[in-house]
Amino acid sequence: MTEFAPSKPTLLIVDDQPVNIQALSNLLKSDYRVLVASNGAKALEIAGSENHPDLILLDIMMPDMDGYEVCRRLKSDKRTADIPVIFVTAKDSHDDEEKGLTLGAADYISKPYQPQIVRARVKTQTDRVQAVEQVKLAHERLSLAADAARFGTWDLDLLTHRMVWDDWMNNLYGIERGIYAGTYDTFIKRVHPDDLDRVVCEHESAIRGEKPLDTEFRIIKPDGGLRHLKANATVIRNGTLIPVRITGVNYDITTRKQYEQEITRYSQQLETQADQLSVMNQELDERVRQRTAEISHLLIVKTDLITQIGHDLKTPLTPLLALLPHIRTKVSDPELHELLDILIINARRMKQIVDNILQLASIEACKPEDLEGKTDVARIVDRVIRGEQYFIKQNNLTVKNRVTPDLIISMNETHCDLIVSNLINNAVKYSNPSGMVIVSAELTHDTVILLVEDNGQGIGAEHLPRIFEEFYKADSSRHDRDSTGIGLALVQRIVQSYGGTIRAESEGEGKGTTIRVLLPRRLMNDMHIFDHS
Repeated sequence: MTEFAPSKPTLLIVDDQPVNIQALSNLLKSDYRVLVASNGAKALEIAGSENHPDLILLDIMMPDMDGYEVCRRLKSDKRTADIPVIFVTAKDSHDDEEKGLTLGAADYISKPYQPQIVRARVKTQTDRVQAVEQVKLAHERLSLAADAARFGTWDLDLLTHRMVWDDWMNNLYGIERGIYAGTYDTFIKRVHPDDLDRVVCEHESAIRGEKPLDTEFRIIKPDGGLRHLKANATVIRNGTLIPVRITGVNYDITTRKQYEQEITRYSQQLETQADQLSVMNQELDERVRQRTAEISHLLIVKTDLITQIGHDLKTPLTPLLALLPHIRTKVSDPELHELLDILIINARRMKQIVDNILQLASIEACKPEDLEGKTDVARIVDRVIRGEQYFIKQNNLTVKNRVTPDLIISMNETHCDLIVSNLINNAVKYSNPSGMVIVSAELTHDTVILLVEDNGQGIGAEHLPRIFEEFYKADSSRHDRDSTGIGLALVQRIVQSYGGTIRAESEGEGKGTTIRVLLPRRLMNDMHIFDHS
């Protein structure tokens, strides 16, 4: 079977001499997808297209439009300004190199060149492009998580001391958008003077790599208000392990601190009274026991609050999702029904966002031992279908489990549950009223295929290649639905970690969708496939 492999970076070689193009193409084509242009105009056309290159190797001495002019135009066009350019030319003077770099070129290679030097410099630039894309994707995931959890996110450039933060940070610090100066000094001036030295020391310790940044401190808002914040951050280092930036999150823990202070106050008060009550009569002893009970209760409250802060938002969402459908059956007012439906849908969406983002991160760091286990697929399917009953009944859907009970997979049960729950959830979500969803399995000589089929909304052909991308939503109708654009990306990551593949099939909008999960036969025990409906 075909293993998943990342696509090759794309290079554009621009030179008016075919022999030069052929030489560079032969040198690089095994590791890159190579495009060519014999003049500046064609190079600008290719660079500005939808499938633009990741890197341009540009000759300087060309007729009509030389390489310098091509580079100038590339850097002045916002569509192509971020594409790195390497000049490959026989012009080898320092002035020529300085001019090229001044125009925005990333590197300069003089002819005749050494093949290993060309490969190394090309790899350096394509690795940088991929790193930038990975950082961008990480920021998108972090932004989505921050919005769900009401965390403020920030990023500090350790070389320029420039600090960038989001709107949630503005809310936490009581600053209007656009007023923040964007420097570390401006940020640190908001820290309470009594906490300032400690916070600075903890930041410096994290930057030196002595320990992660995990701290609590007070800030003074512009209106004089005092708030307690929690901060966690990660230091990012370059290839030589030099720290270059620090990225983190802040969130408000003022309420928790107020509870802790109240508990401390009660505890101190109890200690004072205990000394006095030791010489008093039984009535006073009873009062001591009552006060002790109050303090014990507050300590329990403190423990609960600390536990709640230590968990992400899915803990309080679990009882909401369990109880709201039950409450709905107990009321007859249509208006309350509608309000409860809104609560159920939004609570379910919040839990899905948190679950999927956390699971997506855990799959990326998955170890071989995390993939071990034995899972009864039919039992997982039954359990997921039971969990979807509220939405199945609301839309009068028929959902059939045709997976044999003998289908035992060598897979972590949590991973199997995530695959099945996301696929069935999608099928139910995009089914038309009174529609049907069928879950089944097929066996080939080297593959076992898990299928989830529905006759619902369907997917346009132009969207099928992208539906497994993170945060991608296939069409405008899906933007109005309970969708995060994460579920199918998570499923794909899990399937790939087991050496499998996943694909989607649809004849078009309104004609239903079939998702096929193909897993290697080595994951299976002896089994038979038959109708389990």
